[in-house]
Amino acid sequence: MVFLFHDFSLLFRGTTLLYQGRSKGHEIRFIGPDNYIPGNFLLVIGFSILSTRDFIRMDRIAGIAGATGYVEGARNSARFGYINGIVANPTSNAHIWVSDQDNGCFRTINRISNSTDHLAGGCSFIDIQDGKFSHAGVAYPFGLTTTPTDRGTVYFYENRAHILRSMLKIGSNWYIRTLFYVNKNINGMRFDLRGEFIYFTYEVGILRVSTTWKSPSEEIVSREGHKDGPLHRAEIKQPRNLIFLDNTTFLMASNGYNNLRLFDLKKSIVSSICAPQNGILVSRDDDYVHCRIEHPRQFAISRNSSTIYINGLYAIYGLTYSGRF
Repeated sequence: MVFLFHDFSLLFRGTTLLYQGRSKGHEIRFIGPDNYIPGNFLLVIGFSILSTRDFIRMDRIAGIAGATGYVEGARNSARFGYINGIVANPTSNAHIWVSDQDNGCFRTINRISNSTDHLAGGCSFIDIQDGKFSHAGVAYPFGLTTTPTDRGTVYFYENRAHILRSMLKIGSNWYIRTLFYVNKNINGMRFDLRGEFIYFTYEVGILRVSTTWKSPSEEIVSREGHKDGPLHRAEIKQPRNLIFLDNTTFLMASNGYNNLRLFDLKKSIVSSICAPQNGILVSRDDDYVHCRIEHPRQFAISRNSSTIYINGLYAIYGLTYSGRF
């Protein structure tokens, strides 16, 4: 089936299981582009950060999958808490910033030496306070993201306080600032391609906030269950992250029914990719209607291979497509 959008067409073909692991403590917590090695992807497995091109050979950057804590160091000697976000340093692809939720801080990794260092937040105490990196405090930071049009400001969320905050450079100093109160525990966040709205997912819904930060949040969908069709009747459960195909069309990872949902906001239509399932779960390579995936969480895209990558709890899937967006 060809999905026709207002400025492109796309044919989703099906999914392929690319990586499978089952060891408790080795959950896949993040997938994203590796800007330091173009064509590679960053993965967080357990408490380790890895780089891979093919999801077969994985090169360790820092940390050990089964060992948690707080230690600054190089490669195997570094220790992290729960990592839920990574972004390239806005001024250098040779450094990445890491959101360390359990330790209540941000860390930085030098990709040349693979050594870690403290960036901002206490790393030993919880505090929410704006200001310069040297004085600012964070509690349980969630995610790190930038707008597609400006990577100079990095955004993160405080689930403890229900606030969106930013990290930006003013003059020669970096600051943390509070931007917006959302009043939700969120599961994922992503800007649209123009940077006009930031979208948040929570347990039974999706909402968005204008990046003017002056208007109240707007609900996109807020009905629990699994129902495709007109947007105003759509139902979702335990959505995770999003990825935009154009400014008003996005894929959402549905953890509640273990499939993907396609939202076309221009046409106000929701549809499914892969068969919904709960209870006893299975993975099955098949076309976009009959494929089965387990616990989808996040996305990354390789336009060279026409593949959208999805990480599950222990697996990585490739969703292939034809067309351009």
